[in-house]
Formats: sequence, structure tokens, C-alpha cells
Amino acid sequence: MKKTLITMTILLGLSSASFAANYDYYNLYNMAEENTTKFMHNVDPYQDEDYHRYAWSPYPLFRTSSYLYFKSITVEPGYYLITPRKINEKTFIFFKDNGKIKYVIPVVKTERTPIDFYKTKVPMPKKTKWDKFSQGIKNTFFKYAKDSKKVPPPPAFIETVDEGRFFIIKFYFGDDCHFMAFKKEKY
Repeated sequence: MKKTLITMTILLGLSSASFAANYDYYNLYNMAEENTTKFMHNVDPYQDEDYHRYAWSPYPLFRTSSYLYFKSITVEPGYYLITPRKINEKTFIFFKDNGKIKYVIPVVKTERTPIDFYKTKVPMPKKTKWDKFSQGIKNTFFKYAKDSKKVPPPPAFIETVDEGRFFIIKFYFGDDCHFMAFKKEKY
């Protein structure tokens, strides 16, 4: 009888924890504050620093085909380069269109990316026989020669989750996973 009672208590605790996740996003959404910082000509002040270090843009391109609502901000459908930035000790995600900041969305929660996440979730590009052969030659004969002073960009991955009244966008970038919460309906 005690084992059954303990098992039932554990199951109820786990089921209430899964329901708490839905309410947690509601509370996180309500506690998140919109950005009040203005940018001159809507240009990211650290953009040049990023492009100086990397050979191409280190940030992923995100496509939305529906409207996303965060309080008074309405993200229109389209393609956006999303960039995480810290402003006044808070993390925000910049949605850039043609190099200009179009929307600034606060991050409601940040976690560490699990170990081996990118190896299991992100597919590796397939190489042809010629690619493998040329890479082997390059590694053998030009082992100590450097191709470029640019470093490869950090790994990134974007995942969306439907949580009832909210769309949760998980933006994995390097060692961090940033959560953004959007309402499905404007009001």
C-alpha cells in the first residue's frame, strides 16, 4: 500500500510539473520587459566587430511565415538574421532585416546547451569522394599552413515549440540556449 501511495504521489508531482511549464511561460512572458534602448539608424553597434572576426555572418537566418506577437511588438512574416546581445545586463534577440535592427525581443529564459547537442541535432554536410580526397591531401601536405585568420562561427540551431497559447522559439547559439515567448494572437 505504501509503495502504491508513493508511486501515485510521484506521478502526480511529475504531471503537475509538466503543467507548470505552461504556466511558467505565461509568467515569464508577463515579467519580460520590452527594450527601451534606441539605436542610431537602427544599426547594431557590435556588428562590425562580429564581421571582423568571422569570414561570414555567424548568426543564423530565421524565416517566419506567420505573425508573432510580443506585447506591443508584432513581428511580420519574413526572413530575419537573429542576433543575441546583452543590453544593461539583460539578453535580447535582434531581428535584423537588410542589416538593420527591425525588432528587439527580450529573452525570457536562458539555459546551457546540452553536451553533444549539435552532434545529435544538426546534420553534418555530406562529402563527395572528391571532397574527402582533397581534404585528406590538404590535411597531409598543408597541415601547418593557415587558410585564413578568420575563425569559424559558433554552432547555431533554431527550434520552435507550440505551447498552447504561446510559440516558444529556442535559439541555440554556442553554449547558450535562449528562449523567446510569442503569443499566437495579438490580444
